[in-house]
Amino acid sequence: MSTYVALVQHTDQGNCNTNRAAMDIKDATAVAETLGIKIRNLYWSSGTYNAVLVLQTADKHGITAWRDSLQNLRVELIPAAPDPDSVTQMTPGEWSSSSDIIQWWY
Repeated sequence: MSTYVALVQHTDQGNCNTNRAAMDIKDATAVAETLGIKIRNLYWSSGTYNAVLVLQTADKHGITAWRDSLQNLRVELIPAAPDPDSVTQMTPGEWSSSSDIIQWWY
């Protein structure tokens, strides 16, 4: 199982309808679960991102399909690992796209 952190924010179109903001994210998690993606944690946040999700999946292609299927949400996927040694072994080919990043603060 691969673990990802998903940083979720509404697109400009999604921001026009703020009454549905929470519902859009809940709908996105339901779609993820139908694709075999397990939602480990969901945190609501203020600021740049509306929510942060911790996801686990065995299918790396399913998680990018999920991200690409969302209409009113922009999702930045970050591959995650339980320890720093695992991160140093990850290659860009294991990330879901070239825009994915890994940042560590010590």
